[in-house]
Amino acid sequence: MRYKFVPLLSLCISAVISGYTQYRQIADWIAKHPAPDRAKFGLPGDRVPDETTIGSFLSRIDPGKLHAVLSHWLLKAYKKNVTGNIITLDGKVVRATSSDPKEQKAFLNVFSNELGIVIEHEPTKKGAGEKSTARGVLKTNIDLTGKIVLADAMHTDKKMVAEIEKKSFVCLHC
Repeated sequence: MRYKFVPLLSLCISAVISGYTQYRQIADWIAKHPAPDRAKFGLPGDRVPDETTIGSFLSRIDPGKLHAVLSHWLLKAYKKNVTGNIITLDGKVVRATSSDPKEQKAFLNVFSNELGIVIEHEPTKKGAGEKSTARGVLKTNIDLTGKIVLADAMHTDKKMVAEIEKKSFVCLHC
């Protein structure tokens, strides 16, 4: 192993936050920083990971586990309970997970607007699977009572609205 996990992941996340989302872009972003700056992250100053290394490294990370760790850290750093009044349900497809669109990984995110973070992140099937995943989230112990819930139009069928009414919270159709 040439690079330690946390330093390389930290640099990859920093690159993505800076707008560099492709493996080549991430590698270039890391390489453009001087050796002393890379060393501050814990990366050896004399070596720079290439595109292949970045791709291999990131493809081995479980997105669900990474989300859980980062969410836990963010909530701890915020030192707040998730008591926001506005929650957004939104599905996202993870790019570059497969060249076949039908095989691409997708997730349903439950986003706390006030905190600015995803509080639930559930794997789902691209397209229609998002609706059933959203219904499953509504059946969990997530407390949405009294919250305003923003959702894609695909979440506003009669079955979903009935689930929302059972939870007795307000739903705005977006």
